[in-house]
Amino acid sequence: HIPLPYNCRILDGEPGQIYLCEGVIDTLTLIEQGFPAVGVPGAANFKEAWAGLGVVYVNLKEYLQAEEARKKALQINPNYAYALVGLGKVYNGLENYEKAIEYHTKALKIEPSNTFAMEQIDYANFQLAIRDNDQGDALLKQQQYEKARALFKSSIAKWQKLPQPYFNLYLIAFNLDNDYKAAHDYLAKAMELNPQDS
Repeated sequence: HIPLPYNCRILDGEPGQIYLCEGVIDTLTLIEQGFPAVGVPGAANFKEAWAGLGVVYVNLKEYLQAEEARKKALQINPNYAYALVGLGKVYNGLENYEKAIEYHTKALKIEPSNTFAMEQIDYANFQLAIRDNDQGDALLKQQQYEKARALFKSSIAKWQKLPQPYFNLYLIAFNLDNDYKAAHDYLAKAMELNPQDS
């Protein structure tokens, strides 16, 4: 049995940021990774401590532990923008981009000028656009043209700067629809976005 508080000697050192942990295991994990940490009974009630622990876990790419820490911060205060943004970042790390957008959007309702949340939403939308385009490519090869077309349009709706879905829509318009005007417009947009391939 290890008593709490644990590792209090760190408080006698240089001033700086430390991580408060509810239990010894979290404390020892952080100390092992080189982070200044103290085990404090009742730390579960400190939203900042849980959010800070989430940052450490994200930096270690321990996304499930980061998710748990951020959720504990939100249990204490559901409108804590820092934890909402942090949880969104966790979901980006887990490639759950829809959930990432959900949490960053919640944070922006509280802090409308949070540029980090905006950047993370852009990142998630970009990843979703690539995913939609890749799934559309696969459907195109299977000759499921209408489903592919829908995914290419979905890709563009999420990230208008991606040239591949425009090129794929050009192929469909030219080869299947015989709509040469639409084909021209899609190809022109693809070339505008990626001039080195023109």
